[in-house]
Formats: sequence, C-alpha cells, structure tokens
Amino acid sequence: MNARRKAVVLGGHGMTGVKVVRLLESRGWDVFAASRRTGVDLLSGEGVADAMRGAEVVVDATNVPAYDEETLRTFFARAAANIIPAARQAGIRHHVVLSIVGIDTLPHITYAQGKIAQEQAVVESGVPYTIVRATQFFEWLGVMADDFTKADVAAVPDAYLRPVAIDDAVAALVDVASAPPINGVVSVAGPEENTFETWIQRYFDLTGDKRTCITSKEAAYAGGKLEQRSLVPEQATITGAQSFEHWATSATGKAVLAGINVA
Repeated sequence: MNARRKAVVLGGHGMTGVKVVRLLESRGWDVFAASRRTGVDLLSGEGVADAMRGAEVVVDATNVPAYDEETLRTFFARAAANIIPAARQAGIRHHVVLSIVGIDTLPHITYAQGKIAQEQAVVESGVPYTIVRATQFFEWLGVMADDFTKADVAAVPDAYLRPVAIDDAVAALVDVASAPPINGVVSVAGPEENTFETWIQRYFDLTGDKRTCITSKEAAYAGGKLEQRSLVPEQATITGAQSFEHWATSATGKAVLAGINVA
C-alpha cells in the first residue's frame, strides 16, 4: 500500500484553513493543521520546521492575528521569513498560498502591502509554488456591510465584486495543492459579477436588514480608494459552482445569514 501524501495547512484552525484540512483529509491526505494551537508560531518560528518535516505540500491559509497598522503591514513578511527556510529544508515540492484577486493593484492599502510582500517572498523563494487569488467570500458580505455603515446607510465604493462561496474557494485551493506547481498565479471567483451596492443590498434583503445601501465615490475600502474593477479578475482561472442564491440555501449560507459564526 502506498504511503499517504502529507500536507501542512498553515492557519489550519482558521475559518478557511479548517475547511482545507477537512477536504484534504477526505481525499486521503495525511494533514497537519499548523497553528498556535498545535505549537506552531509563524512569527517566532517555533515549531515551523517540525511541522513541515516529511511533508510534500504546504498550503498557507493564514490571516493577520490583529488589524493594527503594524500587523497589517508586516505579519505576512515576518511569517514568510520563517516559512520559506523551513520549506526549503523540508524539501517542500509545492507551496500554495491563498491571496486576493486584485491585491497587486492596491499598494496604497496597508493590508495589500502585507499580502504583496508575502507573494513576492514566495515567488523569490526558490520553492515551487502556486498563488491562488480568490475574490471576496459570500460569507464576508455582512462584515463588509458593517464596515461601510453609518446610521442606517451603507455607503459603498463605486466598484464591482464577483464574490465566491468559501467552500468553492477551498475546493480550488485543494485542487491546486493536489496538482503540480505552476510557479504562477491562478484566480478563483464566483459565477456572477455585480456592483458593491447590488451585493450588499441583496444581503440586506435576504436577512431582513432595514439598512439601505448606496454608492458613494467617497467610500474607501480597507482605508483606500478602489478603481471600478480593482477586485474582479480579468478572466477567472476557476469559477466557483455556487451562485449566491444556491449558497444562501446551503447549510453554511443559512448559518451566516442567521448570524451564526461558521469559523
């Protein structure tokens, strides 16, 4: 009997990472969920080399642990400084990184600066890699709406979104991780593109939220301005299967719309 392939999922207990772990395991992988819960600290480097020993693939599904300016700007680069040497030492054959569609066009946004640095470190590492840039998740529409709300009005950017179900983004990550590295970027997006205003208002309508959504040319996204097509791919490499309507009737969608934390 052939030995099972081993994968390490960084951020393996986060909202995305836990789903990546489960799907990889369901496909027969031996998976280690790496996080501080399992003795892996990406900033100090503690446990990183041990976690990767014997692994073939590393999937990086980490996110920032805090949202202050310093953490947003430096977390990913500091983590990469520990991840990459450990990956080289372990002979990792494929380093898969979850990133964001359009992130490279937003260097004026602090969070984007951190993700750009992460991507650059991976590209220059010498470890075979694939960067998977996903659009925003359906699951985050409510959080985004709250960020734009003052009183009973959500004033959103004059821009487009093509959100995807988190389960579809995870399936894309696992498919990529199971295939040979391309040393390049793939994008995953949902099947429908529309304006911020349309998406947020649809979310309000589904949840019975009495807020109103309007488009404002003054609205900032994560502290910076967007062009109309900053957050949508020119042509998605992978299109998620679930429409917004289908997602809204799924177990995950129903839970999110009911205000239940699905992380």
